[in-house]
Amino acid sequence: MLGQGGVILFRGAQQPAGGSPGPGGEPFIAGVVEVADTNHSAAAAHNLIVYTSISANRTVTLPALASVADGFAFVIKDLSNTPGFEIIIDPNGGEVVDLAPTFVIGTGFMESITLVKTLTQGWAII
Repeated sequence: MLGQGGVILFRGAQQPAGGSPGPGGEPFIAGVVEVADTNHSAAAAHNLIVYTSISANRTVTLPALASVADGFAFVIKDLSNTPGFEIIIDPNGGEVVDLAPTFVIGTGFMESITLVKTLTQGWAII
């Protein structure tokens, strides 16, 4: 949520827009991108990815782990109101999500996932 003066409000804390993780390592929203029915390459500038429409399975490709700071988070949300299609999370190269080569956000209704870069295990689902 965007507060006064361009301050991002997330989990009860404040951080200047485009900021880094908070003092407790909690993630902050650097930017939001709305995706309409296409595959998407994630970037650190937009770590909240919101699907507004989906008519087929879609893939979100994550950036290389080396390109983001430890503790960096992505939130991927399906707001398409269209159950039946998957959003596939595809890490860069041989990197992993919860030690798996890909992760699928289910075909359920209005699903979401939060991914955090770990120090040694790739992307972790929290």
